[in-house]
Amino acid sequence: MGSYDPQGISERQDVGGAIASQIGPLAEQVKGKVSDVANRASDSLSEARDRGSEAAGNAGEVIGTLRNAVTEAARGQPGTTVLLSIAAGFLLGAMWKSGR
Repeated sequence: MGSYDPQGISERQDVGGAIASQIGPLAEQVKGKVSDVANRASDSLSEARDRGSEAAGNAGEVIGTLRNAVTEAARGQPGTTVLLSIAAGFLLGAMWKSGR
């Protein structure tokens, strides 16, 4: 059987104390790094959201401009507009029929 070794217990306590004294600062470093990563991710998401909003605004402007151009062209050349509408209807009907 094992014998009582007071020096071995003392050495283990010293090692345990040394480990414990290093864990605290290490945990603080990890906490700081995690916080930095979270802040960077938040900043990146905010930037992406802002860019998405800007792109949506630009797309809305393009659609508005296109609508105005089509309206002006339809008023300026009504015969061409009717022919284009008939052609578009024919193409849509052909695509619809071929899908069945």
